[in-house]
Amino acid sequence: MERKFKLIFGIDISKLTLDVTYFFESSSRYFQITNDAKGISQLVKTIKELGIEEQEVLVCCENTGSYMEKLALVMKGLDVTFWVVHPIIMKGYRLDLQRTKNDKVDSMKIAEFALAHQHKATSFHHPNQKTKELKELYLLRKQLVGIRQQILNFIASENDKAIPGILNTVIHDQLKHFITDLIKDVEKSIQLLIKSDKTVTSYYNILLSIPGVGPVIAQHILAVTDGFKKIADYKSFACYVGIAPFARSSGTSVRYRPRTSKKANQELKAEMHQGALSVIKQGQIFHNYYKTMIDKGKHHLWIMNAIMNMIAKSIFNLAAKMTPFNKEIFASNKKSWQNNLVMS
Repeated sequence: MERKFKLIFGIDISKLTLDVTYFFESSSRYFQITNDAKGISQLVKTIKELGIEEQEVLVCCENTGSYMEKLALVMKGLDVTFWVVHPIIMKGYRLDLQRTKNDKVDSMKIAEFALAHQHKATSFHHPNQKTKELKELYLLRKQLVGIRQQILNFIASENDKAIPGILNTVIHDQLKHFITDLIKDVEKSIQLLIKSDKTVTSYYNILLSIPGVGPVIAQHILAVTDGFKKIADYKSFACYVGIAPFARSSGTSVRYRPRTSKKANQELKAEMHQGALSVIKQGQIFHNYYKTMIDKGKHHLWIMNAIMNMIAKSIFNLAAKMTPFNKEIFASNKKSWQNNLVMS
């Protein structure tokens, strides 16, 4: 197969360093640089010195979250193809490296992967600034809620004592109110951020109109999908969250329960699980569906997974149409919705 790119880089990213291997013509070369502006400028210099048109350069790395942000920002300013591969996809090429971690070998493996699969290479989607800020605020709120829960647990444990530590309880009670006020401030900032962008506002209102989707889930989905640009279809989202139906979860036996990949966003799955529970309690159609499936011997988790899939399908169908959920249409098409649920 003819090579699509004349110059291919494989980069293994860590917090402090970038290990780089590149293939050029019939040779390869390895070097290590620091994961900062100075180091990445050396990478750019190497690309330019080799004299290849930027459109014919492929730079491939594994998605390492915040560790790759500096590199992604610099690559955005070049005309190269910056290909960021999901860790699950890269896993097969790195299995033999698990016993002895070697960054040089890892970068070689990434370069080999890029060479072998270069025709599948796609340019990295750089997140929208608004949804990036939304993600940061969402994570801040999550941390504050966790701290508040720890304080509440401490107060409860003190109150259970025969002689509670009054001073400790008072101090922690004051902390609880302080953290609660901080959470409210963050939530206000989130709402202001959403309202500052018309498209984000439209998506947010559509999400809130869907049964089982509250403000926290809506904000989380907007953040991780980058406003339905980074993850634009239901199937990709289902895999990302860990609710995609698999053969083992066919539902024909209570022994088979849906299993979540360790790479899935288990926090978002847990939030959607709570959303599914709420529609079972509040919505007659989902309540009836749940009862029917239980009577047929389906496992509780299998049924919950089917309902979460239905909610996810609704999210992406309505987001694509930029149309809010219509309760009247839902009510008039109960039978088709039930059939859809049964077939999930």
